Amino acid sequence: MEAMDDQSKIEQCWFCEDSRPDPASAATVEMHAGGFIGKSDEYEVSNTASVAVPRCERCKLAHDRVEGFVAKGAIIGLLFGILPALYYLYDSGLESIRDYWKQVLISIGVFAMAGGVVAWGLGRIFIPKGVKDQRTRERHPLVQQKVLEGWKIGPKPPGL
Repeated sequence: MEAMDDQSKIEQCWFCEDSRPDPASAATVEMHAGGFIGKSDEYEVSNTASVAVPRCERCKLAHDRVEGFVAKGAIIGLLFGILPALYYLYDSGLESIRDYWKQVLISIGVFAMAGGVVAWGLGRIFIPKGVKDQRTRERHPLVQQKVLEGWKIGPKPPGL
């Protein structure tokens, strides 16, 4: 009976658990198999795979809308970071850029990241009730089965 439940969950959208999935709207989870070679710090990726998590068109549109908000928020945050930086440089003279270029770049980056995070939070408001966040694709049974088999989420480990 449990196998029947798992099959029916695969045949419906993972994110709303209501609609039939649209193959063109599937959420992709990149995965890799591999590990460290011996006791060294060399990591070998022996295989890669993509798992398609079933998603309906309605959920894909909702997720795309949130991603659009994040991108727009990061751009707005970037502008809010650049404007004070340019004003500061104008006010203190271009000579000061030699001394403070790192702080200027850091402040621009912080504003861009903050804008993206705020926009992500606001964008989540527009996800219809009952639709899971796109990040839950990693909890799908097909992905979890590969994890149990030794696969890792992501095309390769961070930093490689």
